[in-house]
Amino acid sequence: MHVALETSERRRGAAGFVAFLSITFAITWGVIGSYIIWPEAMATRFGEISGSHPFYFLATWAPAISAVVLVLALFGISGLRGLLSRLLMWRCPPGYWAFILVVIPLVFIAGSLIKGGPLLTPLPPEGVGPMVAAMVMMLFLGLIGNITLAILVTPIFNAARGSLLLSMLFHWQLINPFWPDAQPWDSWILVGVAAAVVWWNRKTMFSREGAVTEIILREARS
Repeated sequence: MHVALETSERRRGAAGFVAFLSITFAITWGVIGSYIIWPEAMATRFGEISGSHPFYFLATWAPAISAVVLVLALFGISGLRGLLSRLLMWRCPPGYWAFILVVIPLVFIAGSLIKGGPLLTPLPPEGVGPMVAAMVMMLFLGLIGNITLAILVTPIFNAARGSLLLSMLFHWQLINPFWPDAQPWDSWILVGVAAAVVWWNRKTMFSREGAVTEIILREARS
């Protein structure tokens, strides 16, 4: 009986994964593909695509939209409540909090100083208001992850027992407009930091022990 239930869970998980990729791909490339295939028509009807365009938000939010749709379809409101409850999970080893709040900003500051730039992004003539507005927009916009970022955030996610709060804060720090332009040095420094994180967590990075694999808290399913 237990084996049958486990097999059923795996099949449902595989089907859910395929559905997640399909929905995400349809939303993202439905938007981006339309601007590639019919650039003039899309720009005339909906405006030029930019970082503040609603369609850009839609394409960026595609994974989150897919996740919410699937959780609602499979587990209903209680499942969605269990998923979103991870936003309230803040307990984590102090070292990871220091990494997010101190080390990440220092990466951008160091990269900027290497290329002769400022410590922080210079304020525009309009003052601090537009910077704060951009920071809030970035908070909601989120970040499309890559391999390096996934390596960095996975140990934090596991150490916090699946906290979405720390993952979001980590991504927000990476796109915070107050941090100076440090390209390409910030990318190289982050690669080095990622390598250090892998080495420091080498006993757990390549093992399932201690990994958080449940998307929805178990008590929320019942």
